[in-house]
Amino acid sequence: MATTQLRAYRSIKVCGLSLSIRGAVWAALVGNSLAPAAVLAQTEPSLGTLEEIVVTARKREESIQDTPISITAFSGDDLISRQLDNIGQISESTPNLIFNERAGLSGNSGSTTVFIRGVGQLDFTLNVEAGVGIYVDDVYVSRSTGALIDLLDIERVEVLRGPQGTLFGRNTTGGAVSVTSKLPSEEFEAKLGLTAGNYDRLDVYGTVNLPLSDNLYNRTSIKYRGRDGYYERLFDDADVSDVDSLGFRSRFLWRPSETLDVILSLDGTRDRQGVGGLTLLSIEEALSTPTSIASLHNGVFAPQLDPQGASQGQCFAPGAASSACYNRQWLTDDIYQTNASAESKSDLDLWGVSATVNWDIGGLTLKSVTAFRSVEADSSMDLDGSPLQVFDLNAQEMDNETFTQEFQLLGSAFNDRLNWILGVYYLDEDGTYLETISAAFADLTSGGRTTTESMAVFAQGTYDLTDNLSMTVGIRYTDDEREFTPNAFILERERLSLIPAGVPLLPPVPANINSTETTPMVNLSYAFTDDFMVYATYSEGYKGGGFTQRVAEPNPIVPSFDPEFVTAYEVGSKFSGLDNRLRINGAVFFTDYEDIHVIGRQPGALGPVNINAGEAEIKGFEIEVAYLPVAGLLFEVGAGYLDAEYTSFTDAVFDPVGSVNNKLPMTPEWSWNASISYAFDLAGGHSLTPRVDYSYSDSVFYEFNNRAPLSQDDYSLWNASVAFETADGGWLVALSGKNLTDEDYLASGDFVEGMDFGAYALPRTWAINVEKRF
Repeated sequence: MATTQLRAYRSIKVCGLSLSIRGAVWAALVGNSLAPAAVLAQTEPSLGTLEEIVVTARKREESIQDTPISITAFSGDDLISRQLDNIGQISESTPNLIFNERAGLSGNSGSTTVFIRGVGQLDFTLNVEAGVGIYVDDVYVSRSTGALIDLLDIERVEVLRGPQGTLFGRNTTGGAVSVTSKLPSEEFEAKLGLTAGNYDRLDVYGTVNLPLSDNLYNRTSIKYRGRDGYYERLFDDADVSDVDSLGFRSRFLWRPSETLDVILSLDGTRDRQGVGGLTLLSIEEALSTPTSIASLHNGVFAPQLDPQGASQGQCFAPGAASSACYNRQWLTDDIYQTNASAESKSDLDLWGVSATVNWDIGGLTLKSVTAFRSVEADSSMDLDGSPLQVFDLNAQEMDNETFTQEFQLLGSAFNDRLNWILGVYYLDEDGTYLETISAAFADLTSGGRTTTESMAVFAQGTYDLTDNLSMTVGIRYTDDEREFTPNAFILERERLSLIPAGVPLLPPVPANINSTETTPMVNLSYAFTDDFMVYATYSEGYKGGGFTQRVAEPNPIVPSFDPEFVTAYEVGSKFSGLDNRLRINGAVFFTDYEDIHVIGRQPGALGPVNINAGEAEIKGFEIEVAYLPVAGLLFEVGAGYLDAEYTSFTDAVFDPVGSVNNKLPMTPEWSWNASISYAFDLAGGHSLTPRVDYSYSDSVFYEFNNRAPLSQDDYSLWNASVAFETADGGWLVALSGKNLTDEDYLASGDFVEGMDFGAYALPRTWAINVEKRF
């Protein structure tokens, strides 16, 4: 990276503005910031101006300031300067985005949870679709398991807010996250880096760009990540939640002619983690809840283990301390300690291959993207947080393969006043998912095989009605078919189960669900000047239905749920001023959220169910500002506001509308971020760039019932770094620290009847990075 790039765009976000809602909304209407610093320069940046940001949110390259969508974009250099390790960490710098590294129902970092503007999905099984689509080099990542992508040799990351139902399609009701890795180039290039830090962190990475011939080029990157655990398992004094990961990405670019490009991309990851880092948050000690985990254990097994002091009444008595009882004695004072005894793991193996063809044919461009991805995941966890066998997830196994094919035809007409795209999309997915549980009531397995086939056609066009006024109209038709063959039964009749071993809990015959949907989009944009644009958008999003596959009681039919729908209205603006030293981008929106996919547990039930849970309304705004007052000094500020509440619920058993909070999960009311960086010129042409990042999140619930143990109060994070780069760009040395104030905050959580558990985020960390470039 050139020294000028480092100086111009190494920035840090700090979150702490004080605006009234009315003032913030007004500010959003007259501007919506650039997003993190530099994103994809077209020319060598000047220290006196902000760099142009180029995005592909509308399937063609254009400036972010000319794109009438609420977007936050990060360049590869910006990701490096922020010391970000994976895609999930961008949420600290992106208003109204939550990107949790652990799905609450999994407890491990092999699965993730993504929400944009309050829309997403907490579950991760093969029968449940994500609400935010993740794309890598134009390829849809169909499963949240394996979606926590390492930021390895990345060109840019784009976060698109609001339904992207036309160009990106199904399962983008909340929005989309698009990751673009770097293409090979014609010049030799290489780098080798090492990062070391506390908790015995050691990362080693390298990239080589090789011209193989006059028209064939390759770029390959590899990265190893290692770290000891930050949780302590008291049972054997072991550190848990360690990381051991190896990944690679390789891309070949073949240009046989001036009109044809062929890109072959390969990637793979082998990830091994210990996931014992779960904190037992609460245990319900009440005889009035006979189906709670504690009641089941204490009523049957505690007396067998300790006949003298562990009757059910004794176990729930104040101060009961028999080690045979499952009660609050197993809660720990230190949130980073656990009394769990069973070994826990999270093994993840994934790989993918894709071929992208771009062919210019007489004023038209034909693009084909063919891809195959495979995910194998195997994890186990001691969820009860005690040495007792009360609720252990012995195995959580997923094996999934996805094939996708997309064709796009792009062109223009009427003297380039009309830009249009036509497309066809096909997805074929086949996978199995099984959970094996040892609980107080029985040993059981649940899951099965799921196949999904989806086809779609879409079209979108942007027409310049005048020199200043443009209209965009898009539409997509989707046809989804899903089949689920259950594999759920009691493994052993022991304990409290009245069902003979081997009897299916769900009928082992295929169940089918089909749906078709049309998702339109209409946008009007008006450019008052070359530097100031306003726009208004109406859009719809659709997420496919599915089946409940976690069961603990017999059911004569396979429970299913219907698709989910989002209708969104957005008004925004984009402004550049002060000779391109200031950018202000903003948007206000209203979302009508219907047939919401919810996973929850009915009172007295032992297993969770997936249902369509009614309706909600979400309104809010984002605003982002970037300002370069003098050469080398960059300020960035971002803010997001969400007012999200259920308006009706179709299932009275789950109904949270009458609750005190009535809040959607993963929707903090306010989120702020800010950054400041300054590039100092040193003798000999070297540079030194310190930066500080600040982010703030309002209080949030991690499940839809608004349970107090599964909530997090508002918190702030401070990160900082200082980077030294030599004049020729050959060496980079950076010292960084994250969560400098050592904030304790819950990252995810879930509950089983009478028991809450969760995972806390990393405490304060520091690291030093040394990189040599050739």
